[in-house]
This record gives sequence, structure tokens and C-alpha cells, in this order.
Amino acid sequence: MKPPTPEMIIDYRERASGIPEILKDKLSNIGFKNLNAGDYLIPHKVLVERKTAVDLIQSLKTQVLFGQCKKLKNQSLPVLMIIEGNPLRTTSMISKTAVKGALLSITSCWQIPVYYTATACETANTIVKIVQHEERIHNRLLTKGTKPKRLHSHQLFFVQGLPGISKKLSYDLLKEFRTIEKVLFADCKSLQKIRGIGKTKAQKIHDFLHQPFEP
Repeated sequence: MKPPTPEMIIDYRERASGIPEILKDKLSNIGFKNLNAGDYLIPHKVLVERKTAVDLIQSLKTQVLFGQCKKLKNQSLPVLMIIEGNPLRTTSMISKTAVKGALLSITSCWQIPVYYTATACETANTIVKIVQHEERIHNRLLTKGTKPKRLHSHQLFFVQGLPGISKKLSYDLLKEFRTIEKVLFADCKSLQKIRGIGKTKAQKIHDFLHQPFEP
């Protein structure tokens, strides 16, 4: 019998943080892998990058921070960066202005949300809450009676399942392409005709629809 899909896949380099040990007590099934980007992966849902305040400063000093941001954004999943500790209160000689500028760039230019925690334990609890939140959303969608009944609503509901597509964007996509089939077969350039769908979001949709399923 095939083992169940892990609730969480963790980059093996995170073992030293102590967080995986905490997660083992809170999640029923975790696995380890050398992830190309990020540190904690909720399969098909969210990718979490964890950095201590010192890690953040070091990656800024060695000029690898924004390369890491690029790798994260190239993934076909929503990304969250968790910063553990206060990067403005380290012993580094880098100015607070430079650190603030880097943090602003992460959130505004790279559009990666940042969440702050104080300790490894708090980071672990935050990750568990993300897993539980995703499970609640999944279960709510599967609950009897939550699916829309009208064809029009069914079509909107279906298109909202694409990455980053809100109810409004699903309406705009169907209004432009007329059928779900044409939405699914649209290329990146055509998707970008819709206001609110830029190059990055269009590529995520394209990857979501065309990358092979890996059970």
C-alpha cells in the first residue's frame, strides 16, 4: 500500500533548528527532502521560507537574498517568509536603513508576505496553524451543500480554483474567453490581457495547468 502524502515536507537542513522535532508532535505525517526553494512545503498549497534574523542579515551581506526571493517566486505555489527574531536588533554592522530597505523590497517588489516570530517554538506553531487553516478550507469546499448549484456559479467556482484567481478575476476570465475550455488553453500572453493578471500570475496559472501530476 502506498504511504499517505505527508502533511509537511521539510528541507533536511532545517533539522538543526529543532522545529521538525516540534512539528512531529503536532502533525501526523512529515517528510524530509532537499527542497530547491523554501524550507517547509505544504504539498500543493503553501511554501514557507524560514529565516532567523541573523540568517536574513547574512544573506543580505552575501548578496544572495534577492536571488533566493527570485527562486521562491518561480515556484507555482503561494509563498510566505517567516523571520524569526528582530533583524533590526542584531550585532551586524549593516545599517537599519539597509535592512528596512531589504524588507520593503521583499514585500513590495517581490510580493512575498513576511510574518515575524520570536522563537523556534512560535515558528513551529505558526506553521501548524497554516496546515490546519489549509485543511479547514479544503474540508469546507468538500462539505455537502457548499458547492454552487447554478451552471453560471459552477463555472465561476471552477475557475477560482486556479492559482491567484479571485471571484472577480474568474468572472473577467470567463467574460473574455467565454468558456472554461478556452480559459484552460489560453497562453500566458492571452491571460495577461485580463487586468489583474500580470506575467508572474499568468505563468503560475500556465504551470499549474501543464505541469505533470506527481503522486
